[in-house]
Amino acid sequence: MLLFGFCAGLAFRLYQAILHKWKIKRIIIHVLDIFFSILLGITGFLLLILINHGNLRFYVILAIVIGFSINFLLFRARGKS
Repeated sequence: MLLFGFCAGLAFRLYQAILHKWKIKRIIIHVLDIFFSILLGITGFLLLILINHGNLRFYVILAIVIGFSINFLLFRARGKS
């Protein structure tokens, strides 16, 4: 699940980069945000079922958050100096 959190962070950054590059209306962005969240949630749920038969425990949530945080720390935007 640590890897899922990391990959979810990568997917989120890719999603943000695509939305930033294309000029999309705000209402469409909101719809795409909801769709992206649902897709990521379903993917996480299916992965959770495959890995440990759907047992959602604190350490699973912690692993996802840590994986996402590692991604955030490794690929954070550098400030302009």
